[in-house]
Amino acid sequence: MIGPRAGTRVWLAAGVTDMRCGIDSLAAKVQTALTDDP
Repeated sequence: MIGPRAGTRVWLAAGVTDMRCGIDSLAAKVQTALTDDP
């Protein structure tokens, strides 16, 4: 398996979401949950 390059940041969040949301809604949920840019 090819892993991420050195220095790559990865965030994990546990929770439930509706994957039928558009990319903008999903990005907003990520920003809210992680208080950072997706």
